[in-house]
Amino acid sequence: MDTLDKKLTEGCDKISKMYCKSYNQLVQLLDRVLSGDKGILQEWDLSSLGLYLCKCVEQEVNSSLVQLMRKYLGIEMPKYYCRVAKGIRRRDASVNTGSDYSPHFIGLNDYFDSDHRDVLKRIPLGDAYHAMTTLLASDENGWFNDYPFLKNARFQEIWRTIFTSRNRIAHAGAVIRHEDFLLCFSACKEFLENYMPLLASIKKNLTPAGWKDMTVEFTEDEHGKTLDKERWALETWRDIQLPLPTIQDYYHREALDKYTNELFHAGDDYKAIEVGTEMFRFQEQFNWLDIPFEEDGLYGLKDIKGDIVIPAKYDDFADLQHFFSPLKHDVTIVKKDGKMGLVRRYTGEELTGIVYDGIENIQYTPFYYFSKDGSRALGILDQDGKEVVPCIIDGIFEFTNRAGFPFKSGDKYGYFSIEFDFYVPPIYDDIQIIDLDIPIIFIIDGVEGYISDKGVFYSIEQIKKMDEDEYDPLEFLMEYEG
Repeated sequence: MDTLDKKLTEGCDKISKMYCKSYNQLVQLLDRVLSGDKGILQEWDLSSLGLYLCKCVEQEVNSSLVQLMRKYLGIEMPKYYCRVAKGIRRRDASVNTGSDYSPHFIGLNDYFDSDHRDVLKRIPLGDAYHAMTTLLASDENGWFNDYPFLKNARFQEIWRTIFTSRNRIAHAGAVIRHEDFLLCFSACKEFLENYMPLLASIKKNLTPAGWKDMTVEFTEDEHGKTLDKERWALETWRDIQLPLPTIQDYYHREALDKYTNELFHAGDDYKAIEVGTEMFRFQEQFNWLDIPFEEDGLYGLKDIKGDIVIPAKYDDFADLQHFFSPLKHDVTIVKKDGKMGLVRRYTGEELTGIVYDGIENIQYTPFYYFSKDGSRALGILDQDGKEVVPCIIDGIFEFTNRAGFPFKSGDKYGYFSIEFDFYVPPIYDDIQIIDLDIPIIFIIDGVEGYISDKGVFYSIEQIKKMDEDEYDPLEFLMEYEG
């Protein structure tokens, strides 16, 4: 099977072919290393070989059967294939593979991560299997009758075998020995040869014209992050399909919430959970986001009670906040004449000029990335509109979190501390992240040291010479929050 990638159908994804090619290369390498002594395989961990085959199947299931389920749930494939469908309620694009008393929802419209909100998250093989079997069991109108192989017992058995193997080889401590690998290999081989053409056919019918595979080119430049200025077009809120609540709906939701809290305080947790569940089910029936309104060709925002959140002075808004769980308490990103700015909610105070090329909230924080004057670099604004980091950031590290993050400017490194609310200028030659429990090491002119919670650099030699009384009050920038 040294040409596994050659046996894939023309409709398979490039990534699938890459997995199989990697498998082929490892097999050839093993063959050369073992020099014919195949008996030694009994003592080898063959997880890597099996993982490539399982990932190939997983990739194809995601680009065909997962998309088929999304279409069944009402998502328009030519528009949203491999993309998050905006305006669709999360629950409506999920499959409950549990029960009403013990639900387990598998989301089929979740985004990849916070930096790629338009890109669909891959669904694990097991979750995809359980979601499909749940939909097949409830398919009273025969929607899936055009795909009889989905109900084939052999197909379902092979799918189960592969995702079981995938789970065994993907976790620490799991070792596939020769006989286990042969089971995984034979199941994947049968799946690839017998069922992959059917998956490719499904994908061909679902994908928009010209879409070749599921391979996603993330919208990032060579600096590591850009601001997608058109990400939040007006259609993002025009596409919302849920009905708006009435003021009576609002008061009913508030009454349920109040009753839930009273029950908790009274010690009746079981009844409180029951009423709380009723409240959330009621709440999910409506769109509780800010409500755009138009005056003289410009837009403003109202809340669900009809109070004006932002006056009608702008072309667009970067986000519509949920009335009961706002992303940010009192700031909205507005857009006018192709530029963006920050406006205080309910007062309408413009915290910045409407002068920025792009603004985007740093998730879970009260800070914002910004770009301006055509620069490809980024800066950072606080929630009062103050530029706390100038427009100098060329690269943002993957381990960004609520405590802060290192960044790169040119060939130097700096740090923005969300926890202590200051930034370390990019004057350092390098940084080292050793472990989550060890402070970040900053290196300048060959000297290693740490940055304190006041932004002061202490060399390791300085710290070693400190008395305990001097050292104890110091906190150093950590990789994790807390």
